[in-house]
Amino acid sequence: MAEPFEWRKWLDGYGVDAPSVLDAAEAARRRGAINKRELLRIAYWKSSRAAGTLSSNLRGTSAETFICKLPLTASDQELLNRLCCVRGVSVSVASAVLSLMYPERFAVTDWRARDELNRIKKGYQGVNSKTNYLDEYLPRVRELAQQHGLTPRKVDQALWARSRERSIERLIEG
Repeated sequence: MAEPFEWRKWLDGYGVDAPSVLDAAEAARRRGAINKRELLRIAYWKSSRAAGTLSSNLRGTSAETFICKLPLTASDQELLNRLCCVRGVSVSVASAVLSLMYPERFAVTDWRARDELNRIKKGYQGVNSKTNYLDEYLPRVRELAQQHGLTPRKVDQALWARSRERSIERLIEG
């Protein structure tokens, strides 16, 4: 039988997100739209490699004119599609943007969180696609959030921290 998941312990183990990233997300949330600077800042926080690709794709696009509208009233599908249609924005980066803008609604998806989610919710096969994110990953994360009085963002933070700890344990055990 799997050990119980200690949500508060792993949330404490996550640490904090960079203030500049949180500020960018909050500014985008207030406007209901993200600009080039905010998108690149959050993308870099999620994955420096992905941010480099995105930056190259946006080269020549003015920071003042690029805007991607992400209103709270839009459906999950619509918000994800709007971000993923920007060349260079993957599902992982889009989920990072949305989870930082709307933590009560979205969670970041990455291999660590998906792997740990599979340990808790047996049968989950973590494939990083829009369909999987919306139909499999996000509903399971939201279910855990509701069960434990957390936001989906807090659930992904705890999953990520536990997965990182497992990686450290494997390294030590050699």
